[in-house]
Amino acid sequence: MDRRGQVRRCGSAHSFGSAAGLNGNNQVIGFAATPNHGGYWLVTAAGAVMAYGDAHYWGSIPGSKIGPYGSQVEPRLSAPIVSITPTNDARGYMLVAANGTVYYYGDARCVETSSCLGIGSHQITVADVIANPAGPGGWTFSTHGSVYPFGGTSNYGQPGNQPPPFVAVAAAATADGHGYWVLTANGTVYSYGDARPATSGAAAVHVLPQDTHAVAIIPEADAAGYWIVTSSGAVLNENGAPSLSGATQTGGAPVAAAGGW
Repeated sequence: MDRRGQVRRCGSAHSFGSAAGLNGNNQVIGFAATPNHGGYWLVTAAGAVMAYGDAHYWGSIPGSKIGPYGSQVEPRLSAPIVSITPTNDARGYMLVAANGTVYYYGDARCVETSSCLGIGSHQITVADVIANPAGPGGWTFSTHGSVYPFGGTSNYGQPGNQPPPFVAVAAAATADGHGYWVLTANGTVYSYGDARPATSGAAAVHVLPQDTHAVAIIPEADAAGYWIVTSSGAVLNENGAPSLSGATQTGGAPVAAAGGW
């Protein structure tokens, strides 16, 4: 999915619709699929949510009469939205801003009294928030490599507070929720818990196409492999994941996010 909202499919995935033509604060920055793979949500930096297939629209930032970050509208976002994280029953979702502010819709709720994302008083820039696929809670990942579990999940390890040019961009959990991968912009993947390879903290460096950066990591269902999606639309199969047919360059706006099943 590129920043203008154009959804492109590869492998056996289906396209249920797209929001092509968006720009500015309306650029799409996040994607999340429904648990049964019959639909998905797209979210923009301004917090607008678009639902396709069997994904239900539960609300959005503009629908809550909150202006985009940097606008003159009051109230307005204190930072751009960077992630949409659906609940496991798909009856709600969290919209997460770069500074860790959370907006809840549908049956999504704060699961901790001190810090809904587990970040407490830490001042971080959020790279990704993922739900625990096997139960409540999830993990917040900062761009500097810190991991913050919430809702009863465990911290299986983290790259740590790394200085630039290290930039974490995305993460993915294993099917049982006992591990995760952390992806950086240069294509390095760090594995923790039961995420393969089994050596916790192991870093696998993947060579990306020239003039691109990594934007998403998609785990293979019930297996050890994963796919890395780049800003150009290239999809790299790694760790034994099969090659996906239809994975092509976008030829247009940079890819902002990706998801799969």
